[in-house]
Amino acid sequence: MVLTLDDGGELPPTLDGHQVAELLGCSYWGLLEMVKRDECPVAPLRLGRKLRWPTALVLGVLGLGPDEAS
Repeated sequence: MVLTLDDGGELPPTLDGHQVAELLGCSYWGLLEMVKRDECPVAPLRLGRKLRWPTALVLGVLGLGPDEAS
């Protein structure tokens, strides 16, 4: 799924690593390295072996609240 900020009204409550990397402008592997070094701007939620990021927090880091993203 390609994610754009124009999709603001239809974003899921959490994002996967590929979506977060796309929004932050880095590679997926770069994002995982940031998580590993505890340097990621938004800490992921760990669900077993999966990592998910709260959409609202990621948008907040980008300076976009729920109202600005739509």
